[in-house]
Amino acid sequence: MNKQFKITLGILAMAFVSQSNAALAPSVPSIAQSFPDIPISVIQSIVTIGGFTGFFSALLCGKFQEYVSLRKLGLFALSLVGVFGILPIFYHSNFYVLLVSSGVVGFGAGMLTVVSPSLISTYFEGDARSSLLGKQTAFQGIGNMLILALGGFLASYSWVNNYYVYLLPIASFIIFFLTIPQDKQSKSGGEQSGNVVLEKGSNKVSLTSPFILLLLAISVSVTIIVSGSFNNIAIFTEQYKIGDSSVSGLALSVLSLGMISAGLFINQFIKIFKSLTLTTGYLIAALSFICFLIFHNQIGLFIGSYFTGISAGIIMTRLVYLLTSIVKEELISKAVSLYSAFTSAGFFISAFLLNSIAGLFTTDLTTGSFIVSVALSILIIGLLIITRVEYRSLNIQTEG
Repeated sequence: MNKQFKITLGILAMAFVSQSNAALAPSVPSIAQSFPDIPISVIQSIVTIGGFTGFFSALLCGKFQEYVSLRKLGLFALSLVGVFGILPIFYHSNFYVLLVSSGVVGFGAGMLTVVSPSLISTYFEGDARSSLLGKQTAFQGIGNMLILALGGFLASYSWVNNYYVYLLPIASFIIFFLTIPQDKQSKSGGEQSGNVVLEKGSNKVSLTSPFILLLLAISVSVTIIVSGSFNNIAIFTEQYKIGDSSVSGLALSVLSLGMISAGLFINQFIKIFKSLTLTTGYLIAALSFICFLIFHNQIGLFIGSYFTGISAGIIMTRLVYLLTSIVKEELISKAVSLYSAFTSAGFFISAFLLNSIAGLFTTDLTTGSFIVSVALSILIIGLLIITRVEYRSLNIQTEG
């Protein structure tokens, strides 16, 4: 088997389960019935706590890579997700065991979001890197869809059965173990330091470069608006009597399908839009939210959801590519860690920020949140045009 193909297989197996910290979402109502003395807000944290712990693991992972290889970090993260994911199958009488289990799963999943793009940056360059980053985004979307669908099916028999989906990370562990090599080989003939290649005479930038800081700031915005869609689609569907929970669930699947489409065809997008790829992504995002605002029916719901997913896939994949292409090689892992932490922060603050701003001018927070998302998208478009950060980042990559 071709070495590059084996590495690709291992990375995509990891990406497939990297969003599994949300796998229990279908079981929240049933878990609440089993623990009637636990407040519903605490029950819901069984899904959200993974994002909180993932924020810290993403920050720490960059530091870990100074001492431990990417392969070992990946295996450790997958083992956390798999072992603590299936733990409640055997012990589920105490809710706080479930909560701690979800927290550890989220910690491992947060590490996966750093290790996967770091591996891609280690073994691939140029169009190959961009293409695989896109496939990573696609596999994250596919994995998320299938894990939620399988979890929902299993939970229909018993919420405990939902935890069997965490056998998938164990399968990914085996694939990753068999496909990712023990030692990284230098692509440029440079000297190896730890688990990175140090390039001599490089013009690439440090983490404090205005380009890196601006790209990281932009990464927060995309997760704010995408998370806003996730949070509001079900309410939007009910508010305008578009359908029941099955319709809103389908809309969320369509959103994931948009991310998958963008990931699979990211190189084609880049060839067409070049240094305006990010700008185009935010323009698509603005149009998708306008679609929600204008068309209060299933067609508008599904079209808006699909193009929200496309915009998220384009923007997220492009941001990781730019960050890993312009930062100094020895700082790639830290840059990816910061990116993962910043995007997690965007998810944390999304609902509070969008609702707080929307509340300033309307009592309809769902519609108001979509309006704020349109305004934020347009603001970022203006920032991208004025700073030309994508064009200038590509020049740094070429010169580096």
